[in-house]
Amino acid sequence: MKNSRTIETNSKGITLVALIISIIVLLILATVSINLVMNNGLLDKAKSAVDKYSEGEIRERIMLAVTNARMKNISLLDRTTLDNELKSEFGEGNYELLSVGEGFLISVNNVEYLVDKDGKVNDGNKVEESNIEYAGDLSKGGQYDGTTEETAYRITCIEDLVEWSNNPGNYSIKNIKLENTIDFNSTASYKNARSKTTDINGNGKIEELITELTTEKGFKPIGNFSGTFDGQNNEIKNIYENKTGNAGLFSFACSTTIKNLSISGKIQGSGKVGGFIADCGANYWVKMENCNNMAEIHTTGEYAGGLIGYVHGSATPRHFYNCSNIGNITSNNYSGGILGGNDNAGFMFINLYNNGIITGLRAGGLIGSCNGSSKIENVYNTGNVVSKSEINASGIASWIRGTPNLDKAYYLNSTLIAQALYGWGWSYNYKGRGISTYEYMNSQEFVNELNTYVDTYNEEHKNDEDFIALRRWKYNAGNYPTFE
Repeated sequence: MKNSRTIETNSKGITLVALIISIIVLLILATVSINLVMNNGLLDKAKSAVDKYSEGEIRERIMLAVTNARMKNISLLDRTTLDNELKSEFGEGNYELLSVGEGFLISVNNVEYLVDKDGKVNDGNKVEESNIEYAGDLSKGGQYDGTTEETAYRITCIEDLVEWSNNPGNYSIKNIKLENTIDFNSTASYKNARSKTTDINGNGKIEELITELTTEKGFKPIGNFSGTFDGQNNEIKNIYENKTGNAGLFSFACSTTIKNLSISGKIQGSGKVGGFIADCGANYWVKMENCNNMAEIHTTGEYAGGLIGYVHGSATPRHFYNCSNIGNITSNNYSGGILGGNDNAGFMFINLYNNGIITGLRAGGLIGSCNGSSKIENVYNTGNVVSKSEINASGIASWIRGTPNLDKAYYLNSTLIAQALYGWGWSYNYKGRGISTYEYMNSQEFVNELNTYVDTYNEEHKNDEDFIALRRWKYNAGNYPTFE
């Protein structure tokens, strides 16, 4: 019996110990599991999946409202009908509707959905409450005065650009920096996109600021700038202008440096039109560095360029380094991917490319008209060049009056482009390649050739005053090379 009780006691002891060990093991496993979930972000991923599902469901409901609105107006999408359909779908007060550009911006649960003129509903964009301070004064509370690069005025929102446009004289000979990418079509880029102040777009109505700036006449170009604008590798997105006269981010500029900036959207006018500068004044210099135009540029007038419409006079320096254009450029006369035209001026066009379609009476892949003794080096064009007269269309520069020097200027061998390095001209000096093939311009060999020029140039000029380093190129399989 003693042995029996001993065995029974030992058995109970073992059972209790086993139970405690099991609990400890389970706690350890639970802790490990929780850590794995947290460390792998599984909870965040699950929440994100739920949010995406919710956004997708809302987008489908918006698409249904848009479809119903179009059916009631024979495919015409107007604000009143769309508002009624959204009210029926979501209930009054549960959404917001704004006219933006040729379409609409619909906000549900702090997620914005952009609807284009054809009724296409884009994916949702989460918008947090704006925390932009000191909007519209460019100075963030008076810390900055724009006199040096270190004390440059800061642009943080669309209202800052509006202030600059309304009072260009206050900021003319100043240093200004763009602190972040801003989007004319997103309320997140405004301090208050819904504010109503003045009739900016000239349609006789006072509407929300985002509507004023993206419809009718749109944004008013900044006038008469003579300072330095550094985009700090940010973008001004979806800028919209439809002007009588000159159009561009700047309508007029002289003795100006613009660098590290990209622009997208649509800019059109009846005068000189450029993505960045419409007109550069007589006998003043201009520098463009690391700038990219993605906007559609159109004029019913004489000159259109991806970066600058027209430059007067013969002052130096005037240069374009590490710049590009992928927007389509159209004019009634001179059109160029980089520059519409110039008179009596020598330029430095170095390390550039164009992929946009260039259309005009005298159209060039990079330059519409080129006067003076310019350098055009290490550049390429793959965009179609369209002209009423083949002699006036060219892969690089259309209308040459002077003796430019071309070195390593490449353009694509295409049936839609005039087979000429330049169009009409008096004379030019050329060495290196000209016409090229799709296969070569999509090759690592082509990238290597461009970079050989870059490395040699940087080494030879690194001690020059005001040296600007050329950017190296990278290979993109199946696409043309772009900057690293």
